[in-house]
Amino acid sequence: MSRELYEFNIKVTAGTLQASPSVQDMKIPPRQVDRVEVRIPPGPRGEVGFQFSMGGTVVIPTHGQTFIIGDGEELGWDLDGQPDSGAWQLTAYNTGTYDHTLYIRFLCSLVNSAATLAGAPIAPGSILPPVPSPPSLPSLPPLPPLPPLPPLPPLPPLPPPPGTGTSSPPPPPPPSADIEEGFTMLLSLYAGTLHVFFVDGTGALRVRFQPPGGFTGGQAWQDDPTLNVTGLDPTKPLVGAQFNGQQHVFCQRPDGTVVHAFQSLTGQPSFAWASESL
Repeated sequence: MSRELYEFNIKVTAGTLQASPSVQDMKIPPRQVDRVEVRIPPGPRGEVGFQFSMGGTVVIPTHGQTFIIGDGEELGWDLDGQPDSGAWQLTAYNTGTYDHTLYIRFLCSLVNSAATLAGAPIAPGSILPPVPSPPSLPSLPPLPPLPPLPPLPPLPPLPPPPGTGTSSPPPPPPPSADIEEGFTMLLSLYAGTLHVFFVDGTGALRVRFQPPGGFTGGQAWQDDPTLNVTGLDPTKPLVGAQFNGQQHVFCQRPDGTVVHAFQSLTGQPSFAWASESL
């Protein structure tokens, strides 16, 4: 049975189109609406239509794309299970030339969860009994202590820094001033005497030749001190030639410069050497 009645007089202004109807609030406390009634005085002649909505959503009629139209009538609907927030609205249009007023009543019952919020007296049995608290859970047993971590293995000792008394490997020996393995050599047979040209470990061009008359009585190879060409690249090949009774040797420096060493036409037992850069 309904316990409360709420009444609203809603004026629908003339010239309100159906495509853009007016929306007017009819807010009540949170209640369960049992019945809604509407009195439409004579005069609209089908030019006034309305809907009951809530939050912009049509509630009555059920098919939200239509409007309720009447003239000189009293309409009413028994409701069940409608929204109980109380935020009712009237969506209406009036295409006539006169304003018309609709008289609306809401017959309501208390909502259990909203009785105290509305300030209404609470009837016995109108609210749900309190929910009992759940039983307390038994406390969990304490966790056993974790076993100790094993000790970490010791780190290996670091090598001593240089210069702390430890012996370091000896430096490589300086390049030999004599013939070294892998160097390019040039052989020349000049005036019946064998000559060997090579670049030694210091980058100097050298020549060794047989003693006059060949090897007799344990004689050794001889060097020609007049050949003085230095700063050569021992990895570069040597090129030799004989022309006009002279020996010519071509060699190369690390920067790519070609050096031409040649015999002059003076000097004994072998001609003296001279050089030029090409």
